[in-house]
Amino acid sequence: MDILEVSGDSYEMGLLQGEKLSQKMRKAFRDYISAPYFKNAKPLLVPFGIFVKIAKKRAAEAILDLLDFTPRIKERFFGVVKGSGMETGEIALMSAGEVLLNEVPYTLGGCTGIAVMPERSKTGEMIVMKNFDYPVEFLPYNLLRISRPRDGYSSAELTMTPLAGSHDGMNEKGLVILYNYGLSFEKGEKGPLITALIQESLEECGSVECVVRKFEGKRFPSSAILMVADGKNALVMEITPRHFGIREPERGYLVMTNHFRTPQVKPYDIPSEAVFSKKAIKELRGVRVHQSDELRYERAVELIEDFGKVGLDEVMKILRDHGKDGVPSDDTICRHAYPYSTIGSAVFLPNSKKVLYKSGNPCEGEYDSLRL
Repeated sequence: MDILEVSGDSYEMGLLQGEKLSQKMRKAFRDYISAPYFKNAKPLLVPFGIFVKIAKKRAAEAILDLLDFTPRIKERFFGVVKGSGMETGEIALMSAGEVLLNEVPYTLGGCTGIAVMPERSKTGEMIVMKNFDYPVEFLPYNLLRISRPRDGYSSAELTMTPLAGSHDGMNEKGLVILYNYGLSFEKGEKGPLITALIQESLEECGSVECVVRKFEGKRFPSSAILMVADGKNALVMEITPRHFGIREPERGYLVMTNHFRTPQVKPYDIPSEAVFSKKAIKELRGVRVHQSDELRYERAVELIEDFGKVGLDEVMKILRDHGKDGVPSDDTICRHAYPYSTIGSAVFLPNSKKVLYKSGNPCEGEYDSLRL
């Protein structure tokens, strides 16, 4: 996992990211357009080179439009483009993945997020954990970025090499945000990119309530399930392009995977019995869309209930879990399969401002740590 510290205004932070990781970004783009998920979106009779050229142009137009909702992150995006020396459309196309990949024929990733409230924690400190599930091809592009904005809160973010936004992070106030993909049959609306609004929230917010105000009432280009915690409070926000719901802890914890559970949003989820069609990559065809995320959710709940109180030893057992039979698969919390696998994992301790992190499967080695 690359580790990068950036500071300054938004453009300067993006510029440094682009300069330091330019070669890796170029390789990431080649891998991105070579991936079966991208190729699967190509119309049958369109030559691949023309398809890529059109995709870059459309991505640049769309992403710049969506980034207008988060001006600070748009400036960081322009810095990444300038520093990397790549085309705007190339960085934009990789940034557009979070929108494209929320659509069921191409859906990627999974992820398991858990918050343990102080009353359920062995130490009395809130514990927030995340396994980031994504195609194994993107493992080399994990990035732990430490941002020190001139006019905002510093934060440690787990993101991908070319992105101006982030998937997960914790700032100096102890605010934690985790992002899982959600799936919905609703068509995307014009609104902020989820990763961009997460990054903006980490720079500007110090509480759960502040983050809710940033997300509630907006339209979005994709769906999401977000966990937000600040050491005292925690909740899950469920988001589709047009609907919004909140889940609060029950029995001292919260679990999220990739299906909606709130009454406000659940009606707009992909049905539980739905399976991937022939438009999906071959490994997914005929598989139930929600199979893995439902089984991972049930297993996480089972483990927490069995443990009673949860400390770091229990956290590691959860993140490294291979099911009751100890056999790693696409349906286990520590995920081992193709196209998805756990390519990164993190534990956030918002009260002590500490992050434990690891690239790759949690079961394969130890975690490193940093303190904000």
